[in-house]
Amino acid sequence: MNTVLKGIDDSNNTSRVGKGEKTRTNKEQCSKDAVAETKCVLDFKSQTRKQILHDQTTAIMHEEIGKTRIEKQKKKKKKKKKKVNDIILGLGVQRNNNLHCSISRQQWNNF
Repeated sequence: MNTVLKGIDDSNNTSRVGKGEKTRTNKEQCSKDAVAETKCVLDFKSQTRKQILHDQTTAIMHEEIGKTRIEKQKKKKKKKKKKVNDIILGLGVQRNNNLHCSISRQQWNNF
C-alpha cells in the first residue's frame, strides 16, 4: 500500500530536495559547531596556558623583584662615607687638600 509519488521518498516521508538540503545544512551546522567547539577548546587551553604561565612567572617575577630590592638595599648600605684625609702639618691640618690652620693669626704673626 505504499504509493510512490513523484518527488517523494517513501522511506522517510520527506522530499528528496528537502532531505538533501536538510543534510547539507546539518553538515554545515555540524562543521560550524565543530569549528566553534574546537576554537572554544583552543581558547580555553590558551587561557589556561596563559594562566599557568602567569602563575609561574608571577612568582619568579616577585622573587626577582625581591632580589633586586635586596641588592639595591645592600648597595645603599655599601656606600661608605667619604673618609676625611687628615694630614697633620707643623702649623695646621690639611683636610681633603684644604689647609685648616690650627693656630691663630696673631700667633702666626709672632713667628
